[in-house]
Amino acid sequence: MYIYKKMNTRNVNILTTVLVILIALNVLMLSRSQAPIIIDAPRENVKIIEPRPPPPPPSRSPEYRGPPYRQYQPKKFEVIGTISNDTEILPLYGRASQTRGDAWNYYTVTQGQQIYPLSITYNNKECQDQTVGCPEFYGNETGLTVTGKDGTYKINEIFGVREPTDEPYF
Repeated sequence: MYIYKKMNTRNVNILTTVLVILIALNVLMLSRSQAPIIIDAPRENVKIIEPRPPPPPPSRSPEYRGPPYRQYQPKKFEVIGTISNDTEILPLYGRASQTRGDAWNYYTVTQGQQIYPLSITYNNKECQDQTVGCPEFYGNETGLTVTGKDGTYKINEIFGVREPTDEPYF
């Protein structure tokens, strides 16, 4: 039992000594690493490197078409232009599609006292269909057909859409 205690005490003393030496070396190394190292070099051999200027912005070629007429896409149907054929001019109602970001829904109405909506078809797509819709019209489209009317129509004009308001959308 006495030898066991003696060995434990001896081992503890050795371990304590090793730890004290390691701490002393660590302190010595930290104190040396914080001291600045000064190199005396002749000034004529020192080359000062200027920072690079930022690269020029990439040149952009003009787009095929101009930007859209509207910055705001209406959620409700609004009068956005007119369509016509040889005999009549009809208003064009439109809104941004709620299911597709690149599609719009369009329709027109009848003339006279009893006004009801008429569906428009463009490139074999039903423009009032909420799941598919039609591409956005820019004013140069031809070949529109109106349900219940004869012949094809073309877009005369696209108006600017009113600015958004705070009225709720239902």
